Formats: sequence, C-alpha cells, structure tokens
Amino acid sequence: IRPYGYAIWENIQRILDGMFKETGHENVNMPMFIPESLLQKEADHVEGFAPECAWVTYGGSEKLE
Repeated sequence: IRPYGYAIWENIQRILDGMFKETGHENVNMPMFIPESLLQKEADHVEGFAPECAWVTYGGSEKLE
C-alpha cells in the first residue's frame, strides 16, 4: 500500500474506534495463529470447531514441523 493508502486506513480506524467507544465497546486483539500445542491443551473444547480450523503446514515453500 502506498503511504496515502495507509493514511486512509488509519483514518478509517480512528473514525470507527471513536464510534465503537461511544457505544461502550472496547478494542480487542486476537492472535491470528495459535500453536497446535496450545490447542491440544483444550482438546475437548476445540473438538467442536476443529473442522473450521485452518492448519498452517508451510512457511513459503518450506514444510513446517
């Protein structure tokens, strides 16, 4: 994205952030990737939505362990 494109994105975020906070909502960041080891600790809970999980097996052209 060119610099002005990113500036547009920042303005959208700033405006929406103000609108959300006016209604009492808070921002939350959630991880994009969760290690399989952490999912295994919650195996019973994860079982219900496991079919919807995307498993990352390659980083570029390299197979991940």
